[in-house]
Amino acid sequence: MEQERWNDPIRVGAVFYGGNIRPVWFEWRGIRYNIVRVTYSWEDRQGMRPLRCFAVSDGVNIFEICFDAQFSEWRIKGSYSSG
Repeated sequence: MEQERWNDPIRVGAVFYGGNIRPVWFEWRGIRYNIVRVTYSWEDRQGMRPLRCFAVSDGVNIFEICFDAQFSEWRIKGSYSSG
């Protein structure tokens, strides 16, 4: 399994409900990815700022994306492929 790492800003369509977040799609490098499955979610930190992170799949690859509520910003942290 190949892994790549970044820290790029992305646009995300997400549903916020009852204190939870569910990402539905994201745009990165001019391509829109529809999220077919959230495989895992966890909380992380960027210094003192809490992040809500997700492992999401477009049906082919798995991407790691994180939401920084303090700045209302999403970033893609990496991807995993079986290539």
